Amino acid sequence: QGDFLRTVAYWNLGVSLIAQGKDDEGEDLLEQATRISLDSGNILVAVMVLCNLADQHRKHGHLYQAARLYNQGLDLAVDFEGRHLPVAGQVWIGIGYLEGEWNNLDLAVNHIEKGISLIEGWGNVAAIDGYLNLSRIHMMREDYEAAYSAQLKARALAELFDVTEIDDLFVDLQQARLWLAEGNYSAINQWVDERGLRVQEVGPELLNEGTHIHPQVWKS
Repeated sequence: QGDFLRTVAYWNLGVSLIAQGKDDEGEDLLEQATRISLDSGNILVAVMVLCNLADQHRKHGHLYQAARLYNQGLDLAVDFEGRHLPVAGQVWIGIGYLEGEWNNLDLAVNHIEKGISLIEGWGNVAAIDGYLNLSRIHMMREDYEAAYSAQLKARALAELFDVTEIDDLFVDLQQARLWLAEGNYSAINQWVDERGLRVQEVGPELLNEGTHIHPQVWKS
């Protein structure tokens, strides 16, 4: 029990430090949490922390390091008969994101859909992330019908399991990305006004996800 509590403490503190922009300190704690959970045989926590670490490498553009960590998590997330546990869904979603970055879009869709099928009903936040990533990949394929469908499923889950407002904001951001990709600037500007946001706050977040629209489209 002591190892478990120490793992959770390091994990929570690591995530908190990363949220504050202290990535190096946060990642060090996540690595410690991974080691302790693996040494104590807590596979479930180890896989989730590995996903957090992989997400950090992904954020910094270290895609191959992220892939190595995701694959490590995938190897761990199996039962005694070699079947993937539900937590493996979080890993597949992360791997699907990477395939999207490498422009393997069909493979990305397959991996993310597999991840959602494993995680949905077990980890709702991860399922929301899965649907949002799926929407992003369909948008890259210019399949906007499928992109909107995935985004709506993410919204339904976010509303059903209203844990934090962050999930709702991520869903809204994906909606805005879809409007931006389609050139529906009036809808974006209305959304910005309704939320009381500034274009300078929202524009970079939308553009960071690979929507190749010049920032000058935003109203001043």
